[in-house]
Amino acid sequence: MRWDDHSIDDEKLAGALASFCFASRAVIKKHFRQPILIEGKADNSPVTIADKQAEAVIREAIAAAYPEHNILGEEAGGTISGAFDWVIDPIDGTRVFISGKPLFGSLIALCYQHQPVASVIDMPMLDEMFIAIKGQPTTLNGQPIKVSGITDLSAARIATTAPEALDETALAAYRALSDKCLSGNWGGDCYNYALLAAGHTDIVIEHQLASHDIMALIPVIEGAGGIVTDWDGAPVRLGKTNALIAAASPALHEAALRAMS
Repeated sequence: MRWDDHSIDDEKLAGALASFCFASRAVIKKHFRQPILIEGKADNSPVTIADKQAEAVIREAIAAAYPEHNILGEEAGGTISGAFDWVIDPIDGTRVFISGKPLFGSLIALCYQHQPVASVIDMPMLDEMFIAIKGQPTTLNGQPIKVSGITDLSAARIATTAPEALDETALAAYRALSDKCLSGNWGGDCYNYALLAAGHTDIVIEHQLASHDIMALIPVIEGAGGIVTDWDGAPVRLGKTNALIAAASPALHEAALRAMS
């Protein structure tokens, strides 16, 4: 990939994304389903030593591979540079992790000028790694994947993480949309977006998100042929977007936005 006078080798970048995840997997698996101290953050969400250690090893690996790049993450923070920013969510779905369920993931994205250009959704306990680099097909464990391409709401499978993650207005919009879909389900966190990219889910909507929840999802979906925007249909931007709607085709995306309005 090349931007202005900057160039990054795609093959090296894909290998780096995988290596970051393998490093964090070792930490996460060590703590999974083990006695662990659960702390509360200011927003009342849980955090554990697994979250903190996983982010630390990812940061260390990124700094070694790309020392000129900026890093920000859910646990250790950071500020947006506007050039190359790595955005980390070491365990997306900490509530799932502390409940002993394997459907949590790790999110790592590389952004250039506030736009995500490469990312990984890693599902450590499922041994599924979804890697995306702008201009290339999204892969699952090295094999290209595609969205379903469904265009009709009545045939669409919709997902969102939890009703408590939606305010009253957003919940009403979700229900208006899901009523027109074939089926809906709660739960999934970042895995919903990976499943959309792989063709098993067709619409995902979420609300009240932070940048670390969002940025890694975009390249994975777009590289598999899907579309993802904010709830106004505008492009996703680092530090600006806090609600997502992802769909398996432009026609389905447009129909979903109409149903929510």
